[in-house]
Amino acid sequence: MPASFEPTSVTFVSSTHAWVIGQAGTPGKCYNGSVCTSVAWTANDGATWHGEPAPVAGAPNGPDGVGGIRFLDGVNGWAFGPQLWVTHDSGNTWQQIGTNGLRVTDLEADGNRAYALFAKCSGASAHGFAADCTSYTLMTSLATGDAWTPVGPDTTNLAASPASSAMLALAGATGYLAAPDGTLYSGQVGGRWTKAGALPCRPGSPAAKAAAGSAVGAGAGKVSKPSSPGAAGQAAGGSAGSSGLLLNALKEELFALETEHAEGKISEEEYVELKNALGIVLRRALSRKS
Repeated sequence: MPASFEPTSVTFVSSTHAWVIGQAGTPGKCYNGSVCTSVAWTANDGATWHGEPAPVAGAPNGPDGVGGIRFLDGVNGWAFGPQLWVTHDSGNTWQQIGTNGLRVTDLEADGNRAYALFAKCSGASAHGFAADCTSYTLMTSLATGDAWTPVGPDTTNLAASPASSAMLALAGATGYLAAPDGTLYSGQVGGRWTKAGALPCRPGSPAAKAAAGSAVGAGAGKVSKPSSPGAAGQAAGGSAGSSGLLLNALKEELFALETEHAEGKISEEEYVELKNALGIVLRRALSRKS
């Protein structure tokens, strides 16, 4: 790996196999010229890493670039945020998927499918590709295919007024979508998603940030970045009661993170790193509660 490599996202498919994406080198002097996006993989829990081909897309900047990565099974994977790229050969080749001008702000995969949020956004900076989003649609595709279609009418064109955030999580065979208006949608992988309830506040809202601050101040559980998937699992373990408390604290931390991101108080790199870390623990907590 180049000494200048700056990772922005990591994805594990087992306790030993993972992929990481980030930026390495100086634009104009990289392998792909001005594009310095790099991908590496490990088969021994990060003891050694090996470079491999990366999407020919730069760092996130307005409607262009990629900063996130997800693999489902070591063969099918996606690079996203805000563009969408796919591989079906373990990352040896990448192909861009058209999104009709929409930005992919979140993506998760489980079972035999991938899910993503396609959003209409106007954020123009490197740190704001997912900012000023006014509409979200939950899309899905078979892991082995490239035909992305809306999951259903309930999760299509979810309005965000004022512009706000949305979050996606998969826990085993069940998926969860925190909509910009604070509605919680849920459904089975491969099935229709419907309204499951209401969140205490909208993702990215000032109320969400205040709630998170109160929870941390009251000792509800400040979440730190796990050092490994194993550490994440231990953090999400315990009794059913402790899992419930952790789940609430995680949701509040995620809301606070979305708020700081929307307000430009943290960099895109910090946002992606923290969201990925919190997402690992959240999925574990959701699976233990279900």
